[in-house]
Amino acid sequence: MEAPASWYRPSKRAYPARTPEMSYPDHMRVRRVRSDGGIKWNGSILYLSEALIGELVGLDRETERHWAVHVGPLKICLLDDQESSIIRITPQWEGEA
Repeated sequence: MEAPASWYRPSKRAYPARTPEMSYPDHMRVRRVRSDGGIKWNGSILYLSEALIGELVGLDRETERHWAVHVGPLKICLLDDQESSIIRITPQWEGEA
């Protein structure tokens, strides 16, 4: 019948005050998600998600028309270069980005 606080022990692992920024391979184009949840692409603002505000995303050409949009190793959507639009997909884990 002891209080839970009596069992608490601080973790031995250090937790960074700030997590490091995402990095992407040199062949990817990198954009920072704006305060409205969008990225600038070819003169247009394309909405991704407000959850990504301030984060870096990597764009990797998949076809002549499409770019894969990555948050780290997770492909979250496709960007249609001809239509200047976002194509929603089921997110896919693609290993290290």
